[in-house]
Amino acid sequence: NLFAPSLSEYGSLAGLASLRYQGDGMLFDIAFWANEKGVSARQQLLIRQNDNGLELVQEELANVQPRTDEKAVFSNIAFLEGAPPLSEHWSVFDTNDAVFNAARSAHAATVIFVMGQNSQIEQLARYIHTLRRQRGTALKIVVRESVPSLRATDERLLLSCGANLVISHSSALSRCLTLIESVQNQQFSRRVPEDLTTLFSNTEPLKLKGYQKWDVFCDAVQKIVSNPLLPADGKGVLVALRPAPGLRVEQALTLCRPHRMGDIATIADKRLMIFLSFCRVNDLDIALNHIFPLPTGDIFSNRVIWFEDKQIAAELVNMQDVKPERWTKPLPVTTQPGKIINATHDGRHWRRYPEPHRLSADTGEQSS
Repeated sequence: NLFAPSLSEYGSLAGLASLRYQGDGMLFDIAFWANEKGVSARQQLLIRQNDNGLELVQEELANVQPRTDEKAVFSNIAFLEGAPPLSEHWSVFDTNDAVFNAARSAHAATVIFVMGQNSQIEQLARYIHTLRRQRGTALKIVVRESVPSLRATDERLLLSCGANLVISHSSALSRCLTLIESVQNQQFSRRVPEDLTTLFSNTEPLKLKGYQKWDVFCDAVQKIVSNPLLPADGKGVLVALRPAPGLRVEQALTLCRPHRMGDIATIADKRLMIFLSFCRVNDLDIALNHIFPLPTGDIFSNRVIWFEDKQIAAELVNMQDVKPERWTKPLPVTTQPGKIINATHDGRHWRRYPEPHRLSADTGEQSS
């Protein structure tokens, strides 16, 4: 408890409060505050900084009172997977656009969007943000993933825009209905920033990919770790990989092929450093298997992982002390890497499949 050491001295204090970042503003947490008019305790106020200093933010989120449509459900037809509407309260639509237009007059209904590809994220986020800001806190907004396409950052964006629930593609329809039932009669309590661009900028603040020079790498990771608008201990994973005996770090770098924006790498001091932005530590092995065409256990003999903000910040201090003469230059690029033939990736490993060829007997017949 942040206030615990000081609460014992409350008799000699006029008050005790703290200020911390939250989204596009700051939260003023008041443990207690006393004056001649009385005592105020356990309050939380939203503060915004302007040219004149700090000011109290007046919450503008609509709070629509009528709840006559609480049983109504506006759903994308793909959510039901071919099943008919479950009751007379269900209204199904062919597209998310139609669901959004129908929900713009709702008060406390349940709104179900379906996401089938990653390119829908931005438009879906705008729909959710508009509904939450305009229709208030009683509306239940649910997003169901129909195919694997959501990254952790995408899910965080949808929730920050005002979604009550994001359901994974692996959940069966019966499980989805149970989850939707669990959010009924709930009031949405999280704050939704008025400016949607703030939320978009927080999902992908690092516009780099692949190899970076040692100092550029350190500066980029430092920028993410020190960003107060990003979630604590959820900004990404820093990995140090030491090549197996007989393999130079420059050679190991040629096998490192990040595909996602925000995943960067560098080499120095006989180590390959990789930062995977917004990657969860439990997804690290899957991410590395997508980046390297060979099992990492065959390429590297040792790895060290940092995933908490304080851990990453401490390691960055050590990395910034590495002198330029110890930085390693990558091997010159001579040819484009060839296409992998007869191989597929199952999400964890590469597997090569032999292709059968029929040998012709024409040559033997001519020689006889």
